[in-house]
Amino acid sequence: MINYIFYFFIFLLPIFSVFGFNTAYLILFSFFLLLSQIIKPQKIKYSNVCIISFLFLLLISLSSVFSKNLFISFWGNGGESLIAFISIFIIFFFARLIKKEDIYKIVNFLLFGIFISIVLFLIKGGEAEILAIIISLSLIISLCIKNKKIIVISSILLFSFLIFLNIKIAWFVVVLGSLFYIWKMFSNSEYKDKKFIGIIAIFLISLAFFNFSNSSKIDSIPYKYSLSIAQESLLDNPKNFLIGSGLSTYNYQFSLYKDKEINLINPSIVFNEGSNMLLTFIVTVGTIGVIILLSLIFIVYRRGFDDFLKKDDFIFPALFCTTTLFIFYNINLLLILLFFIFLAFWDEEGKEIKFNRFLLLPIILLFIFIIFGHYNYLKAEDYYNKAINFFNNEEPLIKSIVEAEKATQKFNLSEYNIFISKLYLLKASSYFEERWVTQEKIKERDELIKENVSLSEKYAKKATEIDNNNFEAWQNLGLIYENINFFPDDKTEEILIIYDKAKKLAPQNYEIYFAIGRTLEESGREEEAMIEYKKAFELNPNNIKVIKKIKE
Repeated sequence: MINYIFYFFIFLLPIFSVFGFNTAYLILFSFFLLLSQIIKPQKIKYSNVCIISFLFLLLISLSSVFSKNLFISFWGNGGESLIAFISIFIIFFFARLIKKEDIYKIVNFLLFGIFISIVLFLIKGGEAEILAIIISLSLIISLCIKNKKIIVISSILLFSFLIFLNIKIAWFVVVLGSLFYIWKMFSNSEYKDKKFIGIIAIFLISLAFFNFSNSSKIDSIPYKYSLSIAQESLLDNPKNFLIGSGLSTYNYQFSLYKDKEINLINPSIVFNEGSNMLLTFIVTVGTIGVIILLSLIFIVYRRGFDDFLKKDDFIFPALFCTTTLFIFYNINLLLILLFFIFLAFWDEEGKEIKFNRFLLLPIILLFIFIIFGHYNYLKAEDYYNKAINFFNNEEPLIKSIVEAEKATQKFNLSEYNIFISKLYLLKASSYFEERWVTQEKIKERDELIKENVSLSEKYAKKATEIDNNNFEAWQNLGLIYENINFFPDDKTEEILIIYDKAKKLAPQNYEIYFAIGRTLEESGREEEAMIEYKKAFELNPNNIKVIKKIKE
């Protein structure tokens, strides 16, 4: 039964990669594997590789529990979440039960899924880069399969589509993987195969495309800034050094430690991950987590190179290429899953132990809750995206508000509340701009303004309660109070306290200093305001508004 679940979900893997529902895929995959263990229990196989992998999961769990936001670490914000990693490790342990002869069938299902995903991509579009990487890894595996028809047909089709996509990181994987087979052919004098010429051709063509293609990767944090953030985060406190700031909390560390040069590029941008997986992990799971992961990779390398030359091993080249993506590519859950699936297929060693299937019942109940929660998250994202589309298309504000409020009812995230808060403030502003003549109408207008301002404040406060470490939530609340400071109650001191919280969470953000300066200037404290304006100028000397204030 486990085999059939793997056939089905491995077939779906490239299809999900195109549309980006990675966490949903992982949750469903692991859930059905757990169900199969209750219906038809099998012995669990474990080895040293399993023990180290499990230690990595424990460290990730510990990091998440002590993170700056447990809710976000559990559900995810960006490329990683605790539920995704739990799912990956469940799949990993079940993958170890797959027999070697069945791995060939799984590869065939993966190739079939790739061909379907290519068709879907050509029709509807999607995420090209991750699909190209999966294709390149599949091509490396297919080069070593003995079935010549599969080699010829799959290699031609996969290679042709790689040329169509022409993505640098995918060509890097093909170049690296094909080198393994060339190395094996030269190292083993008895190894004679007509594929030699074909593999040499693939290597040379891929090398040419790698040198002349452009990476499709956009909006990625530069390596030097990512390294700087990792260093600052580790040195911040012992907890961060040992177990990191927690999964999905890279954006907090980025806001705290980003280089002021980023202000000159895009002062509003916030990155959710580093320039590669290791630099993200060292921030989110600390040095212990990265050491455990590197120990796992070291074991693979130590055994893998020798075994590849001596045995008929078609998994190790793909496994090795996947490990290099930890250095050269950003966080992607499906690539991490492929690493652990390849690891499970490659590591044939292990002892079998009996496992009481009734112990899985609480885990399955937890997964039912997780499936329901993630479904609500996907629905919330759908409502939120509709709200943004209505706003961008200049539809009536109430349409955006209704959809955004539906999102908060399904899954209450800080960013949803910030967006609703801004919408209500815009709505209040639209009433303020109206010029009604009669006293009755003016009174009605004032009541509508107060009502919408009150709702704007309510959602802004809610955003700070949900995510106390999100500088954007505090910055937005300060902006709300700035806009209602014309009411009888003077909120200047409260605004300054709020902006100070935002400043502590994002000390390199010039907009916050400018906002503080603006608030001080409006309250008549011009000397103090100038200090803040000068600080804003230091962080971003190219901004016209800041330059104007300095020159006045």
